[in-house]
Amino acid sequence: MRERSRSVTPPPPGTPSATYIALAEQAPSLIEDPTQLRKLLVLDLNGTLLHRSPNGPRARHYERPRDARGHLLPRLRPVHPRPYMSAFRSFLFAPQTRAWLDVMVWSSAQPHSVNDMVERCFGEDREKMIAVWARDTLGLTNEHYFQKVQTVKDLEKPWSVLSPRTAADAPSSPHSSTASTPHSSPEPSSSSRPSDDSIRQPLGTTSGQAHSALTTLLLDDSPRKAELQPFNHVCIGEYTGEQRAKDVESLQKEQDWIAAIEARRELEQFAAGSDTTDAHAPSSRGPPSPNDSPDDADVSKKRKRKEKKLQKRVSLLEQFGDAEPEVSYDETLLAVIGVLDEIKRQANVAAWIRSGGLWGTHDPPASRSPNLSVVGKGGQSVEEDAPEVDEEAALHSTDSDLSVENSPHPNGNPRKREKKRQRMRGLSAGTEAAAVVGNDEDTAVPVSSLEEQGTVVKQADDEQKMWFEDPEVLSYWVARGRRALEELGIPAEHGIDR
Repeated sequence: MRERSRSVTPPPPGTPSATYIALAEQAPSLIEDPTQLRKLLVLDLNGTLLHRSPNGPRARHYERPRDARGHLLPRLRPVHPRPYMSAFRSFLFAPQTRAWLDVMVWSSAQPHSVNDMVERCFGEDREKMIAVWARDTLGLTNEHYFQKVQTVKDLEKPWSVLSPRTAADAPSSPHSSTASTPHSSPEPSSSSRPSDDSIRQPLGTTSGQAHSALTTLLLDDSPRKAELQPFNHVCIGEYTGEQRAKDVESLQKEQDWIAAIEARRELEQFAAGSDTTDAHAPSSRGPPSPNDSPDDADVSKKRKRKEKKLQKRVSLLEQFGDAEPEVSYDETLLAVIGVLDEIKRQANVAAWIRSGGLWGTHDPPASRSPNLSVVGKGGQSVEEDAPEVDEEAALHSTDSDLSVENSPHPNGNPRKREKKRQRMRGLSAGTEAAAVVGNDEDTAVPVSSLEEQGTVVKQADDEQKMWFEDPEVLSYWVARGRRALEELGIPAEHGIDR
């Protein structure tokens, strides 16, 4: 989860629609055949699947890239995929997974950056996605498009644009993604704002069913991106430069260990060869004599230098105590694979997340140490008093508004990370409390939204943990993810490089 300084004050939290809340309050249930209810995975990029480093020194003959119209584009930043990205990619696009899962990218970065990040993370598998959306699909004004404003990903937009009706109306083949074409992509909010048409090229497939809160999972490290559909959001920890440095440090330890083991083997072979030579040529022992040829003396010096180099590498084994070093890589994507392996059998994704599904075999925080006790009408808990909902109406609900620029901006400076976490927990002064009714602090809705629906909210003092901040919960999903990879024959390799 991340919080960055912004040049424009973020707007107040949005409010989920009453129809959406009612749908999420249904009891979770399972389906026998995952292919009968396909799921939609909406992927964020920066901070979620990768880390983008700041731009380094510019090369002497560096030439800035240009868009299709010849306009200069900002420099691309170095991209470092999260550990296990390769395994994650293989899982998403394995034939067994594609039988029940649609995948798209929705990033708030500009199109040229999105293209670069998608290429680094997915390569040719991009063609297997149903859509790749960038900043020009978020409904921003021209002014906000070039500023670091808070953006919201209203899932109503892909639910509408990616429906089979849209695909049927498109002139392309049934296997191309109409969501990425100018005919069906969300309209830009400003005609003067530049756009990159390369982000809208047809992709490899289209969804065969209408998606909704029943079927969708948004993977994003920014809590407020999903404030309109909070129970379809799996918030994960941001992949930062600090975490990237820790992963590289672990990689260095692994490489040093392997090099030391190999050096010890070479040194043993080197010593064995020297002993054999000495046994057949005793006079060769000791320092080189004046009678030795220059070539022999040169060979002797090279042997000594190599031996010294090998001994230096072997000395690293002493630091490790002759035991393989303990290394730790970020395992978030393995955990996400585990979550997806569970969600494929769920009939209502929003209901599963709201009921605490992300906490696995553990109790959700709402029952362990809630910030806010949520009580329905008549004193019953919301979970026990969930109203009936028209699922067909929920599929086409348009109660929410994507564009955040239409909301009034409160005065004040951007908040630091901890202040934002407090706000999400309903503890920050001057902001509206958020009722934690799901599985973590970010699966929350503003208190006023619940009060309008006749819900009683009581304040508590204990802080909430995110699901991924609980080591036991994270380990549960990581183990589940490893098993899912093993079943598909996919190696669980971290894939970190420099």
